[in-house]
Amino acid sequence: MEKLDIHKRKVLFPYIVAYPVLIYIMLFFIFPILYLLLLSFSSTDQFSKISIFRGLDNYQILFEDKLFLKAFKQTFILTGIRVITIVPLSLLIAMGINSIKSTRLRNFYSIAYFCPVITSTAGVALIWMWIYDPSLGLANYILSLFGAQKQSFLLNTNIALLSIAIVSIWKDIGWYMVIFFAGLQGIPEHLYEAAEIDGVNIWSRFRYITFPLLAPTFLLIMVVVMINSLREFTSIFIMTRSTISGEPGGPVNSTLTLSIYMFKNAFLYNKYGIGAAIALILLII
Repeated sequence: MEKLDIHKRKVLFPYIVAYPVLIYIMLFFIFPILYLLLLSFSSTDQFSKISIFRGLDNYQILFEDKLFLKAFKQTFILTGIRVITIVPLSLLIAMGINSIKSTRLRNFYSIAYFCPVITSTAGVALIWMWIYDPSLGLANYILSLFGAQKQSFLLNTNIALLSIAIVSIWKDIGWYMVIFFAGLQGIPEHLYEAAEIDGVNIWSRFRYITFPLLAPTFLLIMVVVMINSLREFTSIFIMTRSTISGEPGGPVNSTLTLSIYMFKNAFLYNKYGIGAAIALILLII
């Protein structure tokens, strides 16, 4: 009888351990996604709060909406800017720190580059709003030293999106640097020593040793950068809000991204179905 009880316990134990995790996944992942899917096929009346099933109408409205297409395009422009800058720059910084012999200096630079990562995004956005200030900002002061004309970084439709991208790159680059640094630490030192004895130059060492061994890390970082770029919201929301309407994404929708357009539809215009459809498109991407 005791043997039977022990056997039952062994059989039931995995299920007992797994159930809390399954319940967590159901409550916080599967149910919200299913609800989002249902909401994207419906339209909610603002006064009665009654949901009306509309099928694919919300998606048809979106793909005929010029603002949605603009937001879609600008989201991928922002993603592209972040990927082509963050990946090489974070690798260069990681390689530079890895080459430092002094442990104290290496730790100092690692912490210094990682500090923006742990800083509040709202705080970073406010600091950069001061840096970009047309009259008293640090960026325009530096431009004036070189005799360049002052710029309204967040009010100029041609450079507003790039200005936002610079902020997000500055904040996030330390995180990806740490990942690359960990990858570099895992490469056996004797490979570089053997290459140095053979007279292999720096570029060849990178091409035939560093890059192949860091390939999985490259892939991971590219995927994570793309995902985080698609989710970019807080800095755009804070830095581009209109002083008149309070709507983010300005000036003239030049910094409008899918996440911002989703927010505007769902919470400013009360178009929950449209907002849910945009969110689902982001989820699929």
